[in-house]
Formats: sequence, structure tokens, C-alpha cells
Amino acid sequence: LFFVQAEDGIRGLVRSRGLGDVYKRQVTTTGICAPATATGSITVNALPTAAFNTSAPACETRTISFFDISTPNSGVITGWAWDFGDGGTSTLQNPTHTYAAAGTYTVTLVVTTDKGCVSTNPSQTITINARPEAGFILPEVCLNDTYAQFTDTSKVDLPSTLTSWDWDFGDGGTSTLQNPQHSYTATGSYTVRLIVTSNLGCK
Repeated sequence: LFFVQAEDGIRGLVRSRGLGDVYKRQVTTTGICAPATATGSITVNALPTAAFNTSAPACETRTISFFDISTPNSGVITGWAWDFGDGGTSTLQNPTHTYAAAGTYTVTLVVTTDKGCVSTNPSQTITINARPEAGFILPEVCLNDTYAQFTDTSKVDLPSTLTSWDWDFGDGGTSTLQNPQHSYTATGSYTVRLIVTSNLGCK
């Protein structure tokens, strides 16, 4: 059995003191196998503050970078434990992660310092946005037609909306219209590409 006596004369087993301060402690025992008193110093270290941000845009099936911006408050941060809210985890300081589906996920970062202190601040939520699905109707095209009408049929889940279209007609011609027209000057087979982008930056 022992008692801890603070330098202010108040005795007790647990006392809450200021962070980062050093306090003298005197331990008094009632047993016969140890010195009656022993003295030493206790340093109360601050808990670290976990924090992070992410790369943009945050889109499903795309790699997202997580950047640690935590503050140690005492000592240095030596450990990171990430939980991305979809079953994925990491112990890297600045990991990357890919979400398979759009939605809202709760991301938790717990950091540990060389003082053995562990952060306790709450988790953060991250919204992963849907990627558009590009599509279009191919026209019947004849050589030197005045125009061939390309019709966009792309779609994206709400609340996202489509805001830009990037057409490549395979012969060097391009367009940024939603439903462009194009004329081919030589016979052949052409690969037409359409990339659509949502208002949230997902492609």
C-alpha cells in the first residue's frame, strides 16, 4: 500500500495537472520491504491532435491520397493507424486508398507520439462521388458528308451533373460540345472517344 503526495502537500493516488509540467512526487509506503519514502519527477505530456486532408477530386474507383497534418503537442509522432471506413486500413503516414463505390465513409486516424500518448479526437467523414458513364450514338457516316451528328447519352448518378464533354473523332478532329457534328474526309475505320466530366470533377 502506498500514497502519492504532490508538491503542494495534497495526497492522493491520481491527480490531474497541467500538460507539459514537471511535478515532484513523494511515495510513502507502509510495507517493511522498501524504504519508507521515495521521490521522483513526473512529466505530464499533451495528447497529440490527429488531423488530415485528402486529394481532390474524390471519385469512386480512383486513387485518393490522404495527407497527415497531425500535431504532436509533445514529442514527435511515430505511429499512424488509419481506418478508411470501408474495411481498408493503413499504418503509413500519408497513404493512398481506392473506394469501390460512391458514398459517405467515416475515416479515423489515430496517431501516437514517442511519449506513448495517443490521440482521442473524433473521426471525420469523406464523401466519395460517382463517376460518369460515358456513352453516345454513332451516326451513319459517308465520305464527305456535310456533317455526321454524334449524340451524347452519358449519365451520372445524382446529385452529380455532367458539365463537360471531350470528343476525339479519331482523325485528328475534336470537340467540346455535348452533341457535336463532324465530317470525315477519307474512308476508313476510326476510333471515337468521349470523356465526360461531372461538376464534382469525376471522369
